[in-house]
Amino acid sequence: MRTKRQNNRADRQICPACGNNRRLTNHHVYPKRFFPNQFLMIKLCNQCHRELEELIPNRRKLIIREYRQLTEEFIQKKQSQLRLEPEEVENFILLT
Repeated sequence: MRTKRQNNRADRQICPACGNNRRLTNHHVYPKRFFPNQFLMIKLCNQCHRELEELIPNRRKLIIREYRQLTEEFIQKKQSQLRLEPEEVENFILLT
Protein backbone atom coordinates (compact mmCIF):
# COMPACT_ATOMS: atom_id res chain seq x y z
CA MET A 1 0.00 0.00 0.00
CA ARG A 2 1.27 3.46 -0.85
CA THR A 3 1.81 6.07 1.78
CA LYS A 4 0.49 9.61 1.37
CA ARG A 5 4.03 10.78 0.68
CA GLN A 6 4.47 8.23 -2.12
CA ASN A 7 1.14 9.26 -3.67
CA ASN A 8 2.18 12.92 -3.67
CA ARG A 9 5.47 12.06 -5.34
CA ALA A 10 3.71 9.96 -7.98
CA ASP A 11 1.26 12.79 -8.66
CA ARG A 12 4.13 15.11 -9.59
CA GLN A 13 5.52 12.77 -12.24
CA ILE A 14 4.80 13.42 -15.88
CA CYS A 15 5.15 11.44 -19.08
CA PRO A 16 8.56 12.38 -20.53
CA ALA A 17 7.21 11.91 -24.06
CA CYS A 18 4.15 14.18 -24.00
CA GLY A 19 4.10 15.96 -20.64
CA ASN A 20 0.81 14.35 -19.53
CA ASN A 21 0.58 13.67 -15.81
CA ARG A 22 -2.48 11.39 -15.81
CA ARG A 23 -2.66 7.62 -15.71
CA LEU A 24 1.05 6.94 -15.75
CA THR A 25 2.09 3.33 -16.19
CA ASN A 26 5.37 1.48 -15.98
CA HIS A 27 6.87 0.55 -19.32
CA HIS A 28 9.46 -2.23 -19.22
CA VAL A 29 12.25 -0.95 -21.46
CA TYR A 30 13.41 -4.54 -21.94
CA PRO A 31 10.32 -6.70 -22.64
CA LYS A 32 9.63 -9.21 -19.88
CA ARG A 33 8.87 -11.92 -22.45
CA PHE A 34 12.50 -11.81 -23.64
CA PHE A 35 14.32 -10.47 -20.57
CA PRO A 36 12.49 -11.73 -17.45
CA ASN A 37 15.33 -10.62 -15.14
CA GLN A 38 15.74 -7.08 -16.47
CA PHE A 39 13.66 -4.51 -14.62
CA LEU A 40 14.54 -1.17 -16.21
CA MET A 41 11.27 0.78 -16.40
CA ILE A 42 10.06 4.23 -17.34
CA LYS A 43 6.82 5.99 -16.47
CA LEU A 44 4.66 6.79 -19.51
CA CYS A 45 1.04 7.86 -19.90
CA ASN A 46 -1.33 5.18 -21.23
CA GLN A 47 -1.42 6.67 -24.74
CA CYS A 48 2.35 6.91 -25.15
CA HIS A 49 2.76 3.46 -23.60
CA ARG A 50 0.42 1.97 -26.21
CA GLU A 51 2.15 3.81 -29.07
CA LEU A 52 5.60 2.66 -27.94
CA GLU A 53 4.43 -0.95 -27.51
CA GLU A 54 3.23 -0.94 -31.13
CA LEU A 55 6.80 -0.21 -32.26
CA ILE A 56 8.29 -3.18 -30.40
CA PRO A 57 8.41 -6.47 -32.32
CA ASN A 58 6.37 -9.17 -30.59
CA ARG A 59 7.98 -12.28 -31.96
CA ARG A 60 11.51 -11.19 -32.80
CA LYS A 61 14.00 -10.47 -30.05
CA LEU A 62 16.16 -7.39 -30.59
CA ILE A 63 19.62 -6.78 -29.19
CA ILE A 64 19.15 -5.43 -25.66
CA ARG A 65 20.54 -1.96 -26.44
CA GLU A 66 18.04 -1.60 -29.30
CA TYR A 67 15.14 -1.58 -26.84
CA ARG A 68 16.59 1.33 -24.92
CA GLN A 69 17.38 3.14 -28.17
CA LEU A 70 13.82 2.56 -29.39
CA THR A 71 12.44 4.05 -26.17
CA GLU A 72 14.75 7.08 -26.29
CA GLU A 73 14.00 7.79 -29.95
CA PHE A 74 10.25 7.46 -29.35
CA ILE A 75 10.37 10.00 -26.52
CA GLN A 76 12.52 12.45 -28.49
CA LYS A 77 10.21 12.18 -31.52
CA LYS A 78 7.08 12.78 -29.40
CA GLN A 79 8.68 15.79 -27.72
CA SER A 80 9.65 17.19 -31.10
CA GLN A 81 6.17 16.65 -32.57
CA LEU A 82 4.57 18.39 -29.60
CA ARG A 83 7.27 21.07 -29.63
CA LEU A 84 7.99 20.51 -25.96
CA GLU A 85 10.97 22.29 -24.53
CA PRO A 86 13.37 20.11 -22.51
CA GLU A 87 12.58 22.06 -19.35
CA GLU A 88 8.85 21.32 -19.79
CA VAL A 89 9.33 17.62 -19.18
CA GLU A 90 11.40 15.75 -16.66
CA ASN A 91 14.26 13.53 -17.69
CA PHE A 92 13.39 9.87 -18.04
CA ILE A 93 12.02 8.52 -14.80
CA LEU A 94 13.80 5.20 -14.81
CA LEU A 95 12.84 2.73 -12.13
CA THR A 96 15.05 -0.18 -11.18
